[in-house]
Amino acid sequence: MELFLNFIAKLIPIYALIGAGFIIGRKLSVKKEAVSSLLIYLVAPVVIFNSVYTTKLTKETLLLPVIFFCLCSGIALTSYFLNSRVKPKKMRGMLAFAAGSGNTGYFGLPVALALFGEEVIGLVVLCIFGYLVYETTVGFVLIAKGEHGIKESLHKLLRLPVLYAFVAAVIIQQLNIKLGSVYADFIPNFRGAYVLLGSLLVGLALSELTKAHLDFRVIVRSFVPKFIVWPVVVIALISIDRQYTHLFINANGVYQVAFLMAIVPIAANTVAYASFLKAEPERAALIVFTSTIFAIVYIPMMVSFVLPHLI
Repeated sequence: MELFLNFIAKLIPIYALIGAGFIIGRKLSVKKEAVSSLLIYLVAPVVIFNSVYTTKLTKETLLLPVIFFCLCSGIALTSYFLNSRVKPKKMRGMLAFAAGSGNTGYFGLPVALALFGEEVIGLVVLCIFGYLVYETTVGFVLIAKGEHGIKESLHKLLRLPVLYAFVAAVIIQQLNIKLGSVYADFIPNFRGAYVLLGSLLVGLALSELTKAHLDFRVIVRSFVPKFIVWPVVVIALISIDRQYTHLFINANGVYQVAFLMAIVPIAANTVAYASFLKAEPERAALIVFTSTIFAIVYIPMMVSFVLPHLI
């Protein structure tokens, strides 16, 4: 219980920022689109670049984005198949997208910082990259129901700044290029901005929800893959690696990060894509809201009582 309470205490600043975002959204009518654009096109690429640049990359750790992309795609495609009779039809793609997604950037990264410290941030970013590629390719096609096709999804991927930030960081690191003390002193400011703006964005999204969007069946269909299937699959993979494959057994923090990335709430980007494609955006907001609230208790419990048995 003490571990559980300590964990809750570490998350209080993040939840406080989410609450502040909720109040700001209700009282000041601040638009979440402005905050999300700032994050996507400036703050996030810098944080991604620095995290990869300062992380020791190995063949094993570079498998993380591949593994998470495959997990996201597999769980999303399974959800799409199992929800074939869901009405209205557009909700099928939205639920599939949500099943494979995770709020790894705006929620998972700040939580990882609070729990494990800065030494694991590079591993977190590698996992996030797998999620991002899924969202802009397989996830986009599923939520669009094939109307926009592979060409447009790839076009969106090529416009994603974090892609180029990731590749540039890998190249610079492998060439052993040093960026100097000015860079090292200034860049940490972006990490703080990322946590601040990301947490506020979650609160802003929650402030737009109304009672009319409540639908218990949708909540259940989204919670089962997110909070049951995801952790079970990742726990199984960790167990297999510890006993048989030994790919990550000597890589510090991989198991902790992988487990945390599996239990984060549904991605806020679900609302953005659902709005863009007119695929039940109100219900998308509902499941993002309820999963975020549920995560307040769920994540501390899982990290306190399940994670110690995996490391």
